[in-house]
Amino acid sequence: MVLTDLLLEPLRKNPPNKKQMIRIYNLLANDIDTVTPFLVRKMTENKKERCKNRLADVRQSNDEFLMAPFSKRDVVSKYL
Repeated sequence: MVLTDLLLEPLRKNPPNKKQMIRIYNLLANDIDTVTPFLVRKMTENKKERCKNRLADVRQSNDEFLMAPFSKRDVVSKYL
């Protein structure tokens, strides 16, 4: 996930599940400055059609959820 206004706007409206949303975004999302260099490099190196470029895979996402109680990662607060 990339933190854009599409993801952040609902948070700015203070939904009842805001705390949970922030927690999930902090676990799985990256800001655009992190994602852009990766995607640009992958797109310029790609020679195939319909190629899928992923910054993280399913296994890594599962690991993030398992380690969630210990995670101090905060990418959301600077946007709110």
